[in-house]
Amino acid sequence: MCLFPESGRATPPGTARPLGLGVAYFALRADRPIVPLILGGTHELFRGRRFRLVVLPPVTARELAGLAPG
Repeated sequence: MCLFPESGRATPPGTARPLGLGVAYFALRADRPIVPLILGGTHELFRGRRFRLVVLPPVTARELAGLAPG
């Protein structure tokens, strides 16, 4: 399952939009890790345009919140 958890209006290139709480809710309810993906170069898309995808290590919602596992 893929979620785009950002919320609010678009931000200038090179800055991150704030994250909503939905992704943590789904991860906690399903007891599954979150695999962060970073998409770069998407501010201007057209045929032939390249963008970059970076896959970060999986993390749990509890780890993101600084809580003990379990």
